[in-house]
Parts: sequence; structure tokens; C-alpha cells
Amino acid sequence: MSTPSRSAEQAFAITLMGGIAFNRPLIDVFDVASEQISGTPPIFVYMFGVWGLFVVLLAFAMRRRSKRPQQR
Repeated sequence: MSTPSRSAEQAFAITLMGGIAFNRPLIDVFDVASEQISGTPPIFVYMFGVWGLFVVLLAFAMRRRSKRPQQR
């Protein structure tokens, strides 16, 4: 049995953080109809901002993985 690589562990950790970030109690904090950020409800800014952050973090983790030579 091989041990998981560091990038696989990072991807798993990022996925767990995503599950927490998109959990209902945390989303309810930003679901405020009376407030707006440049005419946009905060829930949209939060959802797209967090989603974009996770895409960048996962891309960075996988990019580092592809630069390493393959072990056999």
C-alpha cells in the first residue's frame, strides 16, 4: 500500500474546507437581504468568491503535483 502524496492530502483538505464553507449555517451569515455590496447581495459575493478561491487553491495543488517527476 502506498502512502498518499502531499498534493493528494492538500486536495482532500481543500475539499473538506469547501464542505465547511458551503455549509448552511455559514451561508446563512451572508444571506442578508438588506445589505448590498456594489448592488450585489452578499450571498452572491460570498458564494462566487469562495468558489473561485477553491478553484485557485486546487489548481495550485495539482500544478505542483504535475511538476514533480513520477515515482515508480
